[in-house]
Formats: sequence, structure tokens, C-alpha cells
Amino acid sequence: LVEAATIVCGGSLKIPKGMTGRGSGSIDVGGDFEVGFLDEVDATVHGNVSIRREAMSMTFRVGGNLEAASAALIGGDITVGGSLVVGQLGSPSEAPTTVRLGSLPMLELEISQAKEKQREADKALKLASNQEEQLKSMSAVMTPQMAEKLTELQFQSMAATQQLNEAT
Repeated sequence: LVEAATIVCGGSLKIPKGMTGRGSGSIDVGGDFEVGFLDEVDATVHGNVSIRREAMSMTFRVGGNLEAASAALIGGDITVGGSLVVGQLGSPSEAPTTVRLGSLPMLELEISQAKEKQREADKALKLASNQEEQLKSMSAVMTPQMAEKLTELQFQSMAATQQLNEAT
């Protein structure tokens, strides 16, 4: 049994009994993944997944197929790039369970991360540009320290612009 752990595995992974994340557990598997049960786990699996009993309250991104023929998937957000075979989906207690099939979960994750980098770069660029403009407006009375700060801000502005261009 695995509890509240962070697992990063470049190949395939088997957890015969299961894993409970307790709100902080995560798994990133480069290959295939076999598990007894999952509870409150944030999982990204690039290959295929086999679940024997249940998966509850989780975020799950599967690049390949998800085989859970005798298992229940209850609560959470599940994205599967390939096919899904499941014994029970959702529960009578109406735990919100969202399933997306045929999407590209790994690509969606990369897009989400790129958008976040773009937001950060935009914010840094705005801040550097505002500070640069303030210093330029005082150019008649610029001290050596202010001139150095202006050069630093111009460099930060160029770096943020480059980051922004790479993210788009």
C-alpha cells in the first residue's frame, strides 16, 4: 500500500494493492500502470492503465487505454486518449465524475503549462516595462544607480519578451 507519496517512473509501474493520496499523492508514469485501487491521487500515465478495484476522487490523465472492467471510477476528472472499459462509472451518491475520451491528455497538459508560462511572462514584461518607463521619464536627473537599474530592466524586458515568444 502506498500513501500520500509522489511517484515519478520513467517506465512501467505496478502497485498491486493500491494508493491513497490523502490530498497530496501524485503519480507520473512514462509507460504502463497497473494498480489495485486509487483514492485522491493526481495521476498522469503516458501508456495504458489497468485498475482492478476502484479509483475515487482523482484527477487522471491517461495517454493510452484505461481498462477497469471490474472496477468502479467514482468522482474526479478522467481524461483518456484511447479506449475506456469500466465496470461502474460514477455512483448513486452523485459524486461528480467527468470523463473525456479520445482527447490528447499529455498535449492538453503541455498546452496548459505553456499558457501559465505565457501569463507569467506577460506579467514580468508589464512590470519591467512600467519600471523602465518610470526611469526613462527621470532621465534628466538619472543617477548611476538609476542608469544601472534601467539597463537591468531593459534586460528583463528582453528576457520576458523572449519567453513570451517561446511560449506562443
